[in-house]
Amino acid sequence: LNWRQLRRDLFLDYRSDFARNFSATEASLFDQCLRGVASNLGSPSKYTQMVRTTSALYRRVPDFLELLESWKLIYKSDTRGTRPEQKGFAPKRYLYDPGLANDLRLTALPRIDILSSLDAAQRTPVGGIVENVLATELVALGQNLTGWKKGVNSSEVDFIYRMTMGDTIPIECKASLVTRPRDTGGLAEYAARHGSKLGVLVNLDMPGKLTTSTGLKVIHIPVYLIDRLAEIVEALCENTSNSTDSLGLTTHDN
Repeated sequence: LNWRQLRRDLFLDYRSDFARNFSATEASLFDQCLRGVASNLGSPSKYTQMVRTTSALYRRVPDFLELLESWKLIYKSDTRGTRPEQKGFAPKRYLYDPGLANDLRLTALPRIDILSSLDAAQRTPVGGIVENVLATELVALGQNLTGWKKGVNSSEVDFIYRMTMGDTIPIECKASLVTRPRDTGGLAEYAARHGSKLGVLVNLDMPGKLTTSTGLKVIHIPVYLIDRLAEIVEALCENTSNSTDSLGLTTHDN
């Protein structure tokens, strides 16, 4: 089965449905919005990533994004501040299929590879793809996509996982091949302010666990275990070690 071709066929079907409802000029926003999101995964989402401000279609971008979000082709993740009244942070956006997101971004940007693309600038898109994979899993779990930011140019976490009883768990995504204590800074900051007992780091390392200098327990899992996120989190929060021990978690010194 050619998955890339299948994704392409589905993409063209969605595009055809979109084109039937709008003029040819407006229909071009379908491609522009999806490519704009795909090329900026993990970064604050801005309308200028879709269309130039000088374009006659620029004012239509908010409405078209809202439509694509209602069709579940684009997922919007709001970024909240430390205080309820703290607003103004741009949201992040992701595509409904991480594979399609990767396909679309490759048409405009240099090809990236998990192992060989070691330059920091090249690895940023890898982190965005990791975020997109996690976003689709959280949506499948019925979670509302929400991130957190302490302030402008300050600590942040990519997603907030909400437990049944109301507790929240911060989740951070990194494209790193090894687990670094510095990658847990945002998790520790959020936990200190919101009382979280656990943090999750998703990266490209083997599964493991560590305790930060602030005492926060952090579990790090590789991308291929994202579909077991709920199981792992529930097991840890219930203090049952059987599930996590079966993963062969390695304890890291911080």
